[in-house]
Amino acid sequence: MAFERSVFINCPFDDAYKPLLRAILFCIYYLGLEPRIAIERLDGAEPRIEKIIELIEASKFGIHDLSRIRAERAGELFRLNMPLELGLDIGCKRFRGAPWSDKRCLILETERYRY
Repeated sequence: MAFERSVFINCPFDDAYKPLLRAILFCIYYLGLEPRIAIERLDGAEPRIEKIIELIEASKFGIHDLSRIRAERAGELFRLNMPLELGLDIGCKRFRGAPWSDKRCLILETERYRY
């Protein structure tokens, strides 16, 4: 897949998020782009962070949904991997040089300027 047409998607993978993920995927395909998502490769022996870094490096665009990183119930953990993946994408843009310096990110959040 070409860097110029690839979109890295950083979002929850639970059942409640599936309708929104489907809409995001539909839009990406409709625009002639290629979605890149961590669950596209299911090799459990592959370190997840390595897979994420590879997908980010291979994608000019990133969609990062941080709207559900907070814990909703007592005892539930924050989804800290999602802001980490955004940071990796921003770092790739900042420190890798061309063509990565042309990367673009869309950050989805529930409240304006929350972070």
